[in-house]
Amino acid sequence: MFGSAITHLRVTRGETQAAVAPRVGCDDFHLRNIEQGKENLSFDLMYAIVDYFEMLPLSRFWSFAEELARSSSN
Repeated sequence: MFGSAITHLRVTRGETQAAVAPRVGCDDFHLRNIEQGKENLSFDLMYAIVDYFEMLPLSRFWSFAEELARSSSN
């Protein structure tokens, strides 16, 4: 759910993984794996990603991610 929400936000803004990754403190390979749900991430990186997409507080982001997952399953 986290990864797909991040992908949605990134694509909606027209940004690439290579552009976003250094701004949140990781490389594009790591961000790609996070988006695909293949890799876990630290709280600090999660916070940096959510902050980058202006979705703080974290509860706001999780509400968005849950709603996105619900709408995708319909």
